[in-house]
Amino acid sequence: MIFCGQRLARLFGGRRALQISLEGTPISPTEAHEMGLVGRDVPTDALLQEAIEHAARLGRRPKAAVRAVKRAVREGGSLPLEEGLRFEGAEWLSTTTTAESLDAQRAYLARTKELRDVPALAPETLEETAARGRFA
Repeated sequence: MIFCGQRLARLFGGRRALQISLEGTPISPTEAHEMGLVGRDVPTDALLQEAIEHAARLGRRPKAAVRAVKRAVREGGSLPLEEGLRFEGAEWLSTTTTAESLDAQRAYLARTKELRDVPALAPETLEETAARGRFA
């Protein structure tokens, strides 16, 4: 049994963390997904392809933004909320003047002019952006 009571307590509260830790029974992939321990429950035969596609989607995202989000979650998430929010805000600000960010901002403004509306409110634009990893 791998002991991870501190993390489990933060995810599920003390009662559920104790139950999982003390019982030590295996958790099926479906149960892990339902509990929020994993993001997806992928069939074994589709796992490699899903992992490759997921990595490709993340790889298309601006590198500075990915780093900032990871730091905000990992480091900021361990701080008290007010400090974590300040940390996250500082990380976000650090990404706004990168070349990739400025290109994305220009693309967003161009799309706004093209649609004559807010692109983030158009479902088809959100789908395209999610697939591409950025506004184009």
